[in-house]
Amino acid sequence: MQASLDAVLAIRENIKEDLKHIKRIKVYSFAVATKEMTMDFPQNIEEAQFSLKFGVAAILFYGELGTTTTFEKAFKSDIVAHLYDCVQPIEEQKFTSIYPNQRLARVIIETDSGMTYDSGDIEEKWAATEPPTDEEVKEKFHALTKDELPENRSTNLEEMVWNCASLPDVIGFLQLINQPKFI
Repeated sequence: MQASLDAVLAIRENIKEDLKHIKRIKVYSFAVATKEMTMDFPQNIEEAQFSLKFGVAAILFYGELGTTTTFEKAFKSDIVAHLYDCVQPIEEQKFTSIYPNQRLARVIIETDSGMTYDSGDIEEKWAATEPPTDEEVKEKFHALTKDELPENRSTNLEEMVWNCASLPDVIGFLQLINQPKFI
């Protein structure tokens, strides 16, 4: 599904019309993404993370996906619901034939006025062929925890995870992750 989200982000800034004027979002991807990740509009984060249609709709509207806050807003958004209904997952045989070695997607967005926005073929960010750098992983971790945890706790978690091989035991780590959300 990540390739589809990256394809949406590749064209998101080019869309000049109000998102409620989008009439169709064609998502071409490999079979697993288009068949197993389509379901009814999700009601919680667990369902949402397996919904291609929801992911495409939410990232198109918000420009990001991953924080609890974004998911909670998206579940209640009329625009996300509209975009969700516009998404048409389509298996692209050329993408299926190279899966799982490469995971590609293409998104074509059509509007009521006749405008078409095409991402072209996009390989997912941080594919197996080009994994993220250590700094990119750390940046993503802090982006995902910025609204969820105090900064010092996020930094402490990062340091513990990054250096877990040298921890004498897991007690300190377990205490840190089991604290209430904001302390």
